[in-house]
Amino acid sequence: MLNSKIFRRLVTLFFSLIASCMAIFALYMLDTFNQNTLENISTKVVQSTRNIQFALSQPNNQSLLHSPHLATYLAEIAKVNNVDVYIFDEHKKLLAASNQATANLSMLDTLDTSQLDLTKVRTFTRKNIYTEQNHLLAATLLPTNNTNYILLVSGNIQSMSENYAHVQKITFISLAVAFIIAFLLSLHAARRFVRPIEQLTVAAQEFSAGKLDRRIHLTTNDEFAELGYALNNLAGTLANKISEMDMEKRKLELILEQMDDAVMLIDQQGRVQSINKYALNIFCAEKDTSTLLHNLDILGSAHFETAFRESLMQNISRTIDLKLKTNELNKVFRTYLTPITVAYSNTPKYVLCVMHDITAIMQVYDKQVEFVANASHELSTPLTSIRGFAETLEDVADNQQLVAKFSKIIQDEALRMQRLITDLLQLAKLDSLEYRKAIPLSQVTTAGLLENICTELMPQASAKNIKLSFENTNVQEVYTNIDWLKQALVNLTENAIKYTPIGGSVKLSSYLSNDCVKFAVQDTGKGMSEADLKKIFDRFYRVDSDRNRSTGGTGLGLSIVRFIVQILGAKIDVQSEQEIGTKFVISIPYSSNKAV
Repeated sequence: MLNSKIFRRLVTLFFSLIASCMAIFALYMLDTFNQNTLENISTKVVQSTRNIQFALSQPNNQSLLHSPHLATYLAEIAKVNNVDVYIFDEHKKLLAASNQATANLSMLDTLDTSQLDLTKVRTFTRKNIYTEQNHLLAATLLPTNNTNYILLVSGNIQSMSENYAHVQKITFISLAVAFIIAFLLSLHAARRFVRPIEQLTVAAQEFSAGKLDRRIHLTTNDEFAELGYALNNLAGTLANKISEMDMEKRKLELILEQMDDAVMLIDQQGRVQSINKYALNIFCAEKDTSTLLHNLDILGSAHFETAFRESLMQNISRTIDLKLKTNELNKVFRTYLTPITVAYSNTPKYVLCVMHDITAIMQVYDKQVEFVANASHELSTPLTSIRGFAETLEDVADNQQLVAKFSKIIQDEALRMQRLITDLLQLAKLDSLEYRKAIPLSQVTTAGLLENICTELMPQASAKNIKLSFENTNVQEVYTNIDWLKQALVNLTENAIKYTPIGGSVKLSSYLSNDCVKFAVQDTGKGMSEADLKKIFDRFYRVDSDRNRSTGGTGLGLSIVRFIVQILGAKIDVQSEQEIGTKFVISIPYSSNKAV
């Protein structure tokens, strides 16, 4: 507490006030004592002067002024009044004195006798050169007939000076003691003031350090106690607000951590101040994040940097589509840039960047665009043929052979367009999540399945002199939808017949392997390259477009097979060698199957 500046100031202030008041009071008392004592002595001397003047002015005492007994008379009067009495003539010559030993002729040197009269008594102080003592003198004129005599009465004020010096000494000692007491009182008073201030200061420092559970307890019942109560309420309110903010912060952190979007907070210099887990995994998997990284170090995109600067400088939100390569994959991000200002400022300090991965959406969009373009092309081809041959029929109406030929072509193209539309509708249904969920799966037997397929497609195979056969290793029960499984195998078999040259063979088989029931369709066609194998399940993709159209293919059969396999929870593999043939294998898990 002694090191407290306010404590030292309060002590100095209280001590100065008390000491000043006591010193002023002491000086006032000393001056009052001196004035009263001097006034009493002056009154006594003047009164004695009046009494002696009156006594010597009596007719019966006039003769004493010229009598040798005047000194004796003056001594008696002086003894009674405790003063010294002197009588001088008008030339200031001493005529008589009550005490000849103390007579001081120089006491009248500076007295102007012309100012003396019978009605006035002049007083003044002088030091007696013989006794070295101070005297209070009173001078007046004596009433005589022809000569002016001066009456001088002297009162000794040396005792008063000694008493004053003694009182002054006592006063100074008392003042010294009083100053000590005043200093102690100042310490006590300052301590009473400073102690609650120190408690409030310590509490405020602890509040600023985050110790908001600290409470102030003051019993002074004054403004300090009210201030302590207010600070306690403030700390409680602040603790609640901070708790709420921490909870909201944790919620936000959890949301950011669980978000499937990359979120970054970027400052004015382009440095990433904060980044969520998703963004770290995508952009910073192999980067050192112990120091702040620039957005160019993380994203490496000049397009993003330009958009970021525009958003920051113009204080506007921006939305851009950003193409980046992450983890060796090309991705597209829909990026939202929003400037953030700090309190009491309209200038943006940060930019919040939210990057939503729309790669799948863009891929779907691209496929949709490609699908529409392919579908339009595939539909326009037979329509153009139908329209062209229909117009030609008008010109060759008399030639029955050409009419029959063109009618056959129109019919084939119409059938091809019908197959295309049927396949498109089937794909649309399989693309619907609700329809796919509505397809029932159950434990069914596959006995006779391959035989039925071969019987149905035998006319197509015979038309190309293709040997169509099947082989059942075991008759199985399979957890599947038998209709859609048959559709998949039919599509694969039709595709095999189309791509197998005349005189070739197509074989269907089913067997157990690695806890799976497998259905295989193998042909002896031309086979496919590695590049073709990666694309054969895409819509409208044909290994040999011209040849496929001539056989009536739509390019959708294998896409439908892929959808069916996914719905059934199965897997499809393809093996192919050019000039040898191709083998498609559908594998259905055996976990829910049992042999019969």
